[in-house]
Amino acid sequence: MAKSLQERIATAKSPRARVPDNETLLIEMRAEVERLTLARDAAVDQSTDFALDDDDRDQAAAKSARLDRTIKALEIEIGEVLEATDARKIDEARKAADAERSAALAERNAIAAKFADRVPALTAELIELFKLVQANEDRMRCAGVAEANAEMHARGIPAHGHIQMMRAPQFIKMNIPGFDYLELAWPINAERLHRTYA
Repeated sequence: MAKSLQERIATAKSPRARVPDNETLLIEMRAEVERLTLARDAAVDQSTDFALDDDDRDQAAAKSARLDRTIKALEIEIGEVLEATDARKIDEARKAADAERSAALAERNAIAAKFADRVPALTAELIELFKLVQANEDRMRCAGVAEANAEMHARGIPAHGHIQMMRAPQFIKMNIPGFDYLELAWPINAERLHRTYA
């Protein structure tokens, strides 16, 4: 059986209220206020219609007073339902924001675990490869070979290092931070290289 308007209003102000249901109810309540207002205004007109007898005018006046009380009561209820709906929206927005923060942190933690697991090995592999490229580049230079180094050769970059009039960036010239300390893991400066092999 369908709930009465009073029951629906009580539900709308309860903690179990749903925002979409409340918004539908508010539309219906405002429509009811409009309907009752038209009926009240018609009763007011009848209460002052001299063509009607006293009993009819008295009944119309009583009806307009009842309708006016009902309208005022409904307007109070509309305010309370609106307040409850706004509070519910704020609560739902807060819960959604809390859930998003928790999800973002959980995602961060998963990525961080993967980063900690993979990056040291990946960077170590890159650095070893970069060392080989540099060592071979030095060897070619000493041997008088004026060719592109191994990285540039692999990437199809000519020995002069330019593509379409622009200098191509090189992997071996990028900075790789050390995972557990502030110094760069790559490039390895001479002082650190000396400490490593001393």
